[in-house]
Amino acid sequence: MQEKDKTGQKAKSIEDLVKENQAKLPDWKERHKTVKSILVMSKFNGPQPYIIGKPTAYMLDAIRKYEADGKPSKSQELLKNSCVLAGDTTLFSQDVDLENAVMNKVADLLERLEVEEKEL
Repeated sequence: MQEKDKTGQKAKSIEDLVKENQAKLPDWKERHKTVKSILVMSKFNGPQPYIIGKPTAYMLDAIRKYEADGKPSKSQELLKNSCVLAGDTTLFSQDVDLENAVMNKVADLLERLEVEEKEL
């Protein structure tokens, strides 16, 4: 059975979103190196598909500068605009849990390397 969104319309699937953005995928993969599709189960908006990309070194540098300047909302906006490649981001203003889930998956794309440390 096909899921429906809050308007009763057939919800867009990940496959539909990927198909709509097929021509953009090579460029996204070249720029972001890692590109993934995700499906977020929103309590308010039903299942929502997104395509996300790994933040680039340039983006991370810009984010650090915004945060150093005391502008964390600018860094979040940059991350959202640069790494949420496809999907309905207009829902983020209505559904903070949806935005949080998507942005957490973007952050998860950053590889966590093992780090050794020693007290000096």
